[in-house]
Amino acid sequence: NVGPTAEGTIPEGSIRTLREVGRWMKVNGDSIYGTTASPFAKTPWGRCTAKNSKLYLHVFDWPKDGKLTVPGLKNQVTKAYLLSARDKSCAVTPGNEQITVAVPQEVPDKIDTVVVLEIQGDPQVSPAQP
Repeated sequence: NVGPTAEGTIPEGSIRTLREVGRWMKVNGDSIYGTTASPFAKTPWGRCTAKNSKLYLHVFDWPKDGKLTVPGLKNQVTKAYLLSARDKSCAVTPGNEQITVAVPQEVPDKIDTVVVLEIQGDPQVSPAQP
């Protein structure tokens, strides 16, 4: 929510923030526009949006060991990648009603890195999540 000052100008700090958001949206807009709410009740690392057999994992708490665990996911993952680097796949290891995605150890975006999971079918998650 940005408004002008009494002099009718937008504060420089607000302009910087809006530019940063614009740059992030240019790269990650697919994870926002036309999506639906998360199929997960809770995730340990951030939030999720969904669209067209894709889950967009918004990772705010980047895993230091390079292993992003997605609890409760029952679908088969056909492809995983960072939205900012679509041409580089991430390895996926299935587990017992969870998957682990191998991600870079260095966080690509300190505010919100988006990991995309292309899945088979509509999202199916276990209702009993931690």
